[in-house]
Amino acid sequence: MKKQKPALSPGPTPWPVIGNIPEIFSRKNKPTFRWIHGLMKELNTDIACIANTHVISVTSPEIAVVPFGDQWKKMRRVVASEIVTLAGLRWLLAKRSEEADNLVRKTMFNRRNFGEGRTDGPGREEVEHVESLFTVLNHLYSALSDYIPWLRPLDLEGHEKIVSEAMRIISGYHDPIVDERVKEWKDGKRKEPEDLLAALILAKNVQGKPVLSIEEIKAQCTEILFATVDNPVNAAEWAMAEMLNRPGILRWNPKVWDEPLVFQPERHFKHDGSYEEIDLTESELKFISFSTWRRACMGVALGSAMTVMLLARLIQGFSWRLPPNVAEIDLSESKNDLFLPNLCMQCLHLACLQMNCIRPINYHYH
Repeated sequence: MKKQKPALSPGPTPWPVIGNIPEIFSRKNKPTFRWIHGLMKELNTDIACIANTHVISVTSPEIAVVPFGDQWKKMRRVVASEIVTLAGLRWLLAKRSEEADNLVRKTMFNRRNFGEGRTDGPGREEVEHVESLFTVLNHLYSALSDYIPWLRPLDLEGHEKIVSEAMRIISGYHDPIVDERVKEWKDGKRKEPEDLLAALILAKNVQGKPVLSIEEIKAQCTEILFATVDNPVNAAEWAMAEMLNRPGILRWNPKVWDEPLVFQPERHFKHDGSYEEIDLTESELKFISFSTWRRACMGVALGSAMTVMLLARLIQGFSWRLPPNVAEIDLSESKNDLFLPNLCMQCLHLACLQMNCIRPINYHYH
């Protein structure tokens, strides 16, 4: 008896031989990820297959699709055991409290600035670094070659050149720090770990040998920077937009809090000196969270700490108002990415730059 081939997931009707390549090329379907998401809603499916492309799109939190190879499993194991553990987060609590305005660099590399820095905000190096991070993030899934890999050498849209230059800048700041730090540990000049980079360098296998090569450490540092910059910023933008539409939320109640305008994370400590865990995980996805089930982010605790501290500092550090002639912020997503439209977020972005931790854009404040 002939065995039947399992049916493919739903998807757009393909053309003979060339599949759905014409739809990917079509200007009216740009950006491509918006077209794919709209198609999935039209087909009422949580998983879709786009013919003759490297695309299987999944929106269900119960389905996980990952490159389940040995390298992926190795890197995930190291991050899960060395980086995003609750013990590791408690270990870095002092760093987070000490450097609320330089949180990402302090946690990753135990330094405030890549260059000399400035007393009134980030220096040239920090601006260049953050702009490069967001250049890469803004080009995720935006190039034709993301969907049709054999087009990559042609770089039809120029995205490869843009991203390569941004990665060159990022690596130019990260790699010398990693090289120097690895040498210091090897030469015995360092004795105590003090940041996430040290955790990656000191990770050992069962034979007591380093788990990661220098190149793997560099790659993982960059991956962590992308995640800790992108997701908390996205969540903070949406939360601030909601708050600006309801300005009463921004007035902290002095009847409830002592010195409500002063940044005091210790106010949330218990009487015995311990602190309450803030966890943004919840299975029904009723608020901005880190997904759930098999697609849940394993760095939820680190992401929660970053998001909550960033949002608290933005609220505490500035007086907020809507831009002139704007009655309410439109909460619809930008067409080209997952952020709010730039016009709507003019209130937020310069503050983000002043906070020395997220991307620079214009804003209104007083």
